[in-house]
Amino acid sequence: MTKLAEALETAKITVDGLDDAKKSELHDILKADVTELAAYQNAQARAFSSGAICLEDAQFLYRTFGGECPSSKKWDEIPLAEKIVATKAVVELVEMLLQVKERGVQR
Repeated sequence: MTKLAEALETAKITVDGLDDAKKSELHDILKADVTELAAYQNAQARAFSSGAICLEDAQFLYRTFGGECPSSKKWDEIPLAEKIVATKAVVELVEMLLQVKERGVQR
């Protein structure tokens, strides 16, 4: 099982325990427009091409962020647990990519 698959299982259990108001609040917080979704896909692609994530996790992120045609409408229909895991993953990937870039600049 991949790192993101494990995180998704945990997130599903957590989300199932939330009341509807909290779920609605999280959906609102996690709204994203097409520009953000495309940027998330770019981070996923860079992380995969650098070997930082496996193929299965890269495919999960690509699909979750809208695949070939990302849109806010598709994103809004994604289950909350998947949004949480994908958003957290892309934040971690961007932080990792920035650290790699900083180390490259310092050389």
